[in-house]
Amino acid sequence: MESRNRFNTWALYVQDEVALGEKTTLNAGARYDKSMGNLNSFNPRLGLIVAPRAGTAVKLLCGSAFRAPNTAELFYASPAVGYNASVGLRPEKIRTYELVLEQSLTPHLFAIGSLYHYRVKDLISTVTDPSDPTFLTYANTGSVNATGVDFELQGKWSWLEGRASYSYQEVKNGSTGQIVRHSPKHVGKLNLIVPLWSERTTAGVEIQYLSSRRNESSDGNSETVRGYTVANLTLLHRTRIKGLEVSAGAKNLFGEKYSDPSSTDDLPQISAIPRDGRTFWVKLGYSF
Repeated sequence: MESRNRFNTWALYVQDEVALGEKTTLNAGARYDKSMGNLNSFNPRLGLIVAPRAGTAVKLLCGSAFRAPNTAELFYASPAVGYNASVGLRPEKIRTYELVLEQSLTPHLFAIGSLYHYRVKDLISTVTDPSDPTFLTYANTGSVNATGVDFELQGKWSWLEGRASYSYQEVKNGSTGQIVRHSPKHVGKLNLIVPLWSERTTAGVEIQYLSSRRNESSDGNSETVRGYTVANLTLLHRTRIKGLEVSAGAKNLFGEKYSDPSSTDDLPQISAIPRDGRTFWVKLGYSF
């Protein structure tokens, strides 16, 4: 069904930074948005930063943000497909709380650790229309809570640049307390960049690990999509022509066979979608 809708969006953001002492800083901000569908959202943000000594910083951060419904979620209706337009749809909202420690370990090595908790409410999902059970519509359906820890090491030397990170998180349904499907508990990443025969030519290796995720089959039973580790390789050469670069590489370098969970809403007959095997690519880039 064709739909024509006119709307205006605008936002106002203010921020200030106040020194509470030689080692303590307060960063405060707020944003007000008016988006399509005449939806309003006010989101404050606060950050307390303490630097007890050189090379060390402790940050206490909290704030909120939102995602406004898109045009399809607000206006889509099609009797032929079985969709009714949504009624009273609200933006998704998230509140975040985070404690961060940043520490310089050596002149070449830097560490970051964080503990966080997120709460997302008014999630927008496809549901059966209460006014007509034979049709679907978009509605705000519930909340999700996420709690986790992150660790990261960053290093840079003349012969090597690298970053390694690990995350552990639990994402639970705000009403039932069950682990949310498609959500991995463990995520690991390793990135290394090494110069080859000259500084103009580098090799980059990226390794990504994702733990198993829970999914649901078409009959409603719980299934597990196994975790995987994938390596990617990138070769980059900066030519003597300013701005001209040539790169090539391989994704899924070792041909790992892995899958990602599918959406039971869109593909109820498929629980997991196989991903590509080893893929080679070449790129020519010019910036000016």
